[in-house]
Amino acid sequence: MTFLRSHIIIFLILITLHTNAQYKKGVYYYNNEQYAKAILKFEKAIGKKNPPSEVFENLADCYRLTKNYTKAEELYSKAVQTGKEKPVTHFFYAEVLKNNKKFDEAKVQYALYSKYLPLEFQQRCNTA
Repeated sequence: MTFLRSHIIIFLILITLHTNAQYKKGVYYYNNEQYAKAILKFEKAIGKKNPPSEVFENLADCYRLTKNYTKAEELYSKAVQTGKEKPVTHFFYAEVLKNNKKFDEAKVQYALYSKYLPLEFQQRCNTA
């Protein structure tokens, strides 16, 4: 039984290492503005168990920057569901929703993003 258990643990470690390697390659391509290549690596990382939460944001950014707003919307939605998203994710999610003609949903995301802005800026936005 311990033989089987040790093999399962080794297998899980290898899967995790492979996922991290795909994610790191995706980050490299993303940082070099090679979004099509980054998409392929991030998609592989998402296909594995427990991908890093940032992978949803990065993949959504890639789709947004390549103007695939439908896929970007889907992934920004997943990113905000993790609860670990960066504040700017709400802004980009709102922009994508606006591009997809989902104006009411975009307003919600803009409102969520505005909560992260300094109070002085929020007040100026509310008076505009």
